[in-house]
Amino acid sequence: MLAGAIAPSNAAPSAARGLEPEAGAVLSLSIPHLAWSQIFSPRADALPEYRVQIAHDAEFTRIAAEDRIAGVITRYVPNRELSPGAYWWRVAGVDATGESGPWSAPRGFTVRPPERIFTVPTGATHRQILDRLAQAAAAAPATLRFSAATYRVALEEESLFPCRQFHDLVIDGNGATVVITTRPKPSYVARLEGCQRIQFKNLTIDYDPPPETAARVLAVDRATGTAEVEVLPGFPLYEELDRAGFEDKAQRGAGALLRNPATRGPKEGAPVLLPAEVKEKLIGRRYHIAPFEVTQLTEFAVGDVLVRAAGRSGNGFQIGDCDQVVLNGLTLYATPGIGFQSDHTDRLSIIGCRLLRRPERFQSVPNGGHNHHNARIGPWVEGCAFEAVGDDTLHVNATVIYLQAKLATDRVLLERGDLRAGDRLQFWDMAKSRLVSERRVIALRAAGRGTEVTLDGDVGPVQPSRRTGQKTTEGTHVYNADAMCNQFVWRHNLARDGLRNGLVLKGTGGLVEHNHFTGLGGNGIHIGNTPFEGLGAADYVIRRNVIENCGLLAPRHPPPSLHVTLLRSEGATPLHHNLLIAENVFRDNTERPIEIQAARDLVVTGNRFESRARPVFRRPVGAAIRLDNVHGAVVRDNVSTDSRLSGIPLLSTAPGCTDVRSEP
Repeated sequence: MLAGAIAPSNAAPSAARGLEPEAGAVLSLSIPHLAWSQIFSPRADALPEYRVQIAHDAEFTRIAAEDRIAGVITRYVPNRELSPGAYWWRVAGVDATGESGPWSAPRGFTVRPPERIFTVPTGATHRQILDRLAQAAAAAPATLRFSAATYRVALEEESLFPCRQFHDLVIDGNGATVVITTRPKPSYVARLEGCQRIQFKNLTIDYDPPPETAARVLAVDRATGTAEVEVLPGFPLYEELDRAGFEDKAQRGAGALLRNPATRGPKEGAPVLLPAEVKEKLIGRRYHIAPFEVTQLTEFAVGDVLVRAAGRSGNGFQIGDCDQVVLNGLTLYATPGIGFQSDHTDRLSIIGCRLLRRPERFQSVPNGGHNHHNARIGPWVEGCAFEAVGDDTLHVNATVIYLQAKLATDRVLLERGDLRAGDRLQFWDMAKSRLVSERRVIALRAAGRGTEVTLDGDVGPVQPSRRTGQKTTEGTHVYNADAMCNQFVWRHNLARDGLRNGLVLKGTGGLVEHNHFTGLGGNGIHIGNTPFEGLGAADYVIRRNVIENCGLLAPRHPPPSLHVTLLRSEGATPLHHNLLIAENVFRDNTERPIEIQAARDLVVTGNRFESRARPVFRRPVGAAIRLDNVHGAVVRDNVSTDSRLSGIPLLSTAPGCTDVRSEP
């Protein structure tokens, strides 16, 4: 049993209470969001579950969907659309011994697609699409439906689908493909602001020309510090791409990253970014280019492919201040920036969507696959495939709230933000990686450009902070632990050939299971804080995933396949807690399989370490599992058939770890 854990009770689980949707609700969305009351205090060493059923009848003789969810999660999203009709749902708790408690009282709802349908004619212009979208939104609940055809669209506004204050609207692609031919700067596939109950489905998006270019290295001249490259057919020339303008200095000029021409994934051993500039235009599609740092010329080899995007101006789906948005059956072959980004958006469901690289291209999107910020109820992502993204496949977090002044022991002045009475605020000393205090919000009052916040106790020795850049160690950062993409779920997804990490995680309550991470430049999974983007993770279950051939790039500090850490982690508050890392497969990764720092109360069990194609690690690893500043841990039943780990301890602990138990 973990340190401080509560002993299991002999009583069977009590009945949960259904919360969402309201009993008798009529839903225009065909993928509902179900939620119930928490009946467990789930622990990593005794994990309960919930059994969920959706049926066509109140007697539950005709089951439409059934699943089991780890006890850290108290909600459910089906992995497919429900056909129109009446449904009932219920949930039962199953304790760690397998004993099931009573079902919750059945709750009914009806899926009723909007009857008002507005069609988009084949060959429609952007203006015609916008007109039909406005008509549908004004008549909500309504459906905007495309023909099963290919539309070539020159954008007249920054977004193909601008949605502001819309509600109860379904945009049904009906199998259509929209190819965006020209675009303003910035541009978006869809931009949603202040919307509720919106569904996008069954639509494919592409860009022609693509918002990137790719050039093959023909020669490297170390004497002149240049390389000769040739832009590949089908990609814009550098000067054509330049007309789009640039916002990202790291990508300005001729290139930003190297891709392996054989696998089209990250080139092993290359840096994360390799910015270069055009020195001379040669004949045809050829150029002389030079890296910004001359020492990086050694990274170039004949045959490499250098990829550069037209800045990161705009995204695929940009979703802000929304609730209950469903994206399902979408395929994006390109976007100007991030594939899916949300901010202050609850109950976002992404089901059966894909970010794909066309066979002739080297990446899908030039930035991350997903960035989700400040949700109180984080996204649910299931049954998706995300390949060749230009940053992390997914990052969930809460952005920093800057502390303007300490007004009294229990009162502070914070910058404006989404704060509510009862919120749990964490005061973090940036310089010392130390949690100064954690306090609940009692009252709020607008004060000029800031918010005066009264708390339930002394905040301790805090110092003002301000926006001073990514490397700041100044003052006290404040994070809202109740708006850190909590209750996040990532199931049955594929992340392949991405430039950096698979997942970057924070928040309370998370489930990552049955996923495949392969060919990534960085970690498979990283749980950790980063400047301005949240603190720790708690009540997380990471199980039955495959992480293979990851860690291909050469960052300054090569990461393990699964990494739990805090920024400047030596002596840091062990903020991560109640983590279960179970039954995962680690195969052919370049670095140590598991490293955990600054954590408490965790279980690492039933994981397998394998090697098939990679004979050595990139550097000595010392042990398969490394613990540092960890307090209260059980490491058991982990098995290695990885020849690279022969003669190496399965577990190593740094001095200072306490209450760590290792079992066979």
